Amino acid sequence: MAGVHSRTQSSVAASADGFGWVLFNASPDIRQQIAATPELQPAGDAPLRSTPIRAVVLTNADVDHIAGLLSLRERQPFAIYATAQVLATLEANSIFNVLDPALVPRRILPPAKELAICDAEGRETGLMIEPFPVPGKIALYLEDRDHPDANFNSDAGDTIGVRIAGIGSRGSVFY
Repeated sequence: MAGVHSRTQSSVAASADGFGWVLFNASPDIRQQIAATPELQPAGDAPLRSTPIRAVVLTNADVDHIAGLLSLRERQPFAIYATAQVLATLEANSIFNVLDPALVPRRILPPAKELAICDAEGRETGLMIEPFPVPGKIALYLEDRDHPDANFNSDAGDTIGVRIAGIGSRGSVFY
């Protein structure tokens, strides 16, 4: 349709220096989002299959937030940050084993505690986050179909919001 731009799913990219990036969620269309964003592509003087993505923070285990992990470059290091519940979901699904833990460490987000986001090697990205629980539902595919009338509201840690700030910065944004 003329004059209508295609929309992508919910993901945010943030950087403290404009070179290393932290993604907040990795939607199934992450490849399209990276292709449309030059800052998320390899730098001109970087190896062709490299990536400026240093970490991914997951706010829940919804397919719309984790499926894009499978599209990120294999054999390229980045860190995954998520709550224990979300990391357990990744662990329980063997398809996520394509993200070699030797290159893609999985780090637990402590609830309501400010944390510096580091890359796979442990170097600070320049960003701080503070996760906090938000109300919601567990991911649809995690609902127990044998109990259709059950309450599938999320427990603390199933879904989080994050306050994002640069280290030493006074300003912040919420996602």
